[in-house]
Amino acid sequence: MHILLELAAALIATIPLYATARAYYERGATRLVLAFAAFSVLEVRLLAVLLVHLALPIDHSTEELLDFGGDLVVMLAFAAAFLWGARWSHERVPVGTA
Repeated sequence: MHILLELAAALIATIPLYATARAYYERGATRLVLAFAAFSVLEVRLLAVLLVHLALPIDHSTEELLDFGGDLVVMLAFAAAFLWGARWSHERVPVGTA
């Protein structure tokens, strides 16, 4: 059941990947490039976890470490995409208010 859920997640994650690529192709907005990269990182993480469950014989603690590390990388990619897309800059926040 766990492997089927991982496979479903990997398949579902292709939807925003395709939508972002199509939006970039139609509009050419450079802000969509980092969003596409973030969705790509998510897809790679999901496929890596699926590969770990299906083909790579590793112990459970290493699997959990890879899973947690993958989650952190995905969160970092989405945070970067959001902040870059929102044109956030540390210069916009006055010193002493953050």
